[in-house]
Amino acid sequence: MQRRRSESVFNGIIYLITVLSVFLGVVFYSGFAVEIWPISVALAILLVYLQTVVVRIGERIAYSLATASVFPVIYLCGTTPAMLINALAGLADGLYHKKEWRRTLFNMAQLAISSLVGSLVHGFFNARIGESGVGMVVAMLAGTVAYICTNILFVSLMVAIWRGVSWWSQLILLGGRSLYNSFSSGFVGLIFTFFVMSYGLWGVV
Repeated sequence: MQRRRSESVFNGIIYLITVLSVFLGVVFYSGFAVEIWPISVALAILLVYLQTVVVRIGERIAYSLATASVFPVIYLCGTTPAMLINALAGLADGLYHKKEWRRTLFNMAQLAISSLVGSLVHGFFNARIGESGVGMVVAMLAGTVAYICTNILFVSLMVAIWRGVSWWSQLILLGGRSLYNSFSSGFVGLIFTFFVMSYGLWGVV
């Protein structure tokens, strides 16, 4: 009986997060920049492909290369394209790895919301400290941290509900394990972003 109740709560939270992602996508709709559509398409293909690739460094460090390619999508494509591309990447990940539909749906929703938060934080700092030089770098770093933290918050919440433990304890456990890998990927993503900014489509290639 307890198991069924936990599963019902689990499913309910997934549906809620999914509806929330759609609602936020409508509220913060930013349109599409036609002039950069080749870069957007190339980044989308790259992100979907890399979602299936996991890199291992040694025995304890492993991360998805897609994490590094998320940030150029956020910074260069805009809020709405970033949400859609990340949701598509979540779907591709679920189909490729044959994940349960609930997990796939959750990943699509939380990746979209995480990219939205990262984009909004990036835009907030850009508007206040400038879009070039140090201001641009600080805004990118802030957006990166916001994306990573949002992602960890959502994942730790769902794991806590499924295991029947406190969100805080799961947040500490998951955060301690994944922060290093996430920020390492974020650093790679920032470098990738500068490549694309400097060389356009060839920077993606």
